[in-house]
Amino acid sequence: MTVFGQHLNRCPPREAMPQEVTYFRLVKDGRLGKNGFLSYAELFPNNSSYSKCCKAHALSLVPNEEAAKRLVKKFPKAFSTHGMAKIHIKPEHGKLFRDKPDHISWWREQEYTPEIISQNAELILKKIKEELCQPIP
Repeated sequence: MTVFGQHLNRCPPREAMPQEVTYFRLVKDGRLGKNGFLSYAELFPNNSSYSKCCKAHALSLVPNEEAAKRLVKKFPKAFSTHGMAKIHIKPEHGKLFRDKPDHISWWREQEYTPEIISQNAELILKKIKEELCQPIP
């Protein structure tokens, strides 16, 4: 398995393991597309600090819908136009490491492209912020 970031020393960390799980990701503009599944190192290839940082080669995921909503509440400006995607990950899709209770780093397998991910993901909410602002019945 060839995962992003493995050219760096100790990347991904030894604790990162292939798993079969379902996690969630906040996607910009509530759309499933290639750009929603690129790491910072891929989005900004000329940024040397990202190219040298192991975590910049991983995608950030959250374990459940509630964690995604907490993230949007904590950083409302950063995630104001984001939606939520549900992603079923198989062991052959890369390595995962839960580094915080509500954060998982995913070093995806290089052949599991953002285009393939976006085709296999399910859009749960187009605008997560709008749901958070709904009046309670």
